[in-house]
Amino acid sequence: MYPENRNVRRYTCQARFFGSGGTFLFRGAVTDISRTGLCLSGVAPMAKGQSIHLKVELPAGTVDAVGEVRWVRPLEGGTAEVGLRFVRINQSSLEAIDETVAERERPVTSSFMRQYVFR
Repeated sequence: MYPENRNVRRYTCQARFFGSGGTFLFRGAVTDISRTGLCLSGVAPMAKGQSIHLKVELPAGTVDAVGEVRWVRPLEGGTAEVGLRFVRINQSSLEAIDETVAERERPVTSSFMRQYVFR
């Protein structure tokens, strides 16, 4: 079991997302991701249980999925941090997540890379 009673580890991520839920369009930043869900930051507050169709551009490919809002944490400035659980995701999206996570787990042997790229 991982922190916050998660069965799957979340990995920090710096990616942008675009999504829609009903008649609303959203965009913001993805702060962490796993095969089961992700955390969005800098978005308008959403209702718990709301379905969101989203696209996330990762280094290994595009994640195209439908997620359900599981929690909402208000931030300053009228934005929020939102946790989504994937309810529908295709195999190529899962592969893009797996490849991106695998890249992050490889040891960085170059001191330049460690200092300037993976801070």
